[in-house]
Amino acid sequence: MLAVRSFNRLIYFKRTQIGIQNEQLRTVMQSCCSRSTKQPENPDMPLSFSNSNAAKWSAKQSFSGGGNTGESPWYEPFVISASVTAILVWFCVLREENDVDDKLGKSLYDRVDGLEKKQLELALKHNIQGVDTVAIKKRLDELSTNS
Repeated sequence: MLAVRSFNRLIYFKRTQIGIQNEQLRTVMQSCCSRSTKQPENPDMPLSFSNSNAAKWSAKQSFSGGGNTGESPWYEPFVISASVTAILVWFCVLREENDVDDKLGKSLYDRVDGLEKKQLELALKHNIQGVDTVAIKKRLDELSTNS
């Protein structure tokens, strides 16, 4: 019998909580979505933007929930700075290296076969007009002998 009473109290509590949330939601929606009761005089004519409430609405009101929230708290920059510092210290100092870090340390030429040779051939073709290409030719010879 005690379990049934507890269950009934729980159901009553949940229903009242949902009712309160619905009431709060309705209040918020009424303030955000209140519509004017006057109808446009001629439905075939375009609406004037400058005379509507949309002309007075700013983007800040959209992002802040419609009200003027005022200034941010005085301690906000300190909290953000401390959070960013903590993340950077963890990521750069305290965190152990793993296999992803090893893979990120490799050159792109080590990952893709033939990329360096193709890149040097394109650079040689581009720089053939009066630019010194001795270093490029030397590296191409090294790659040709290695492969």
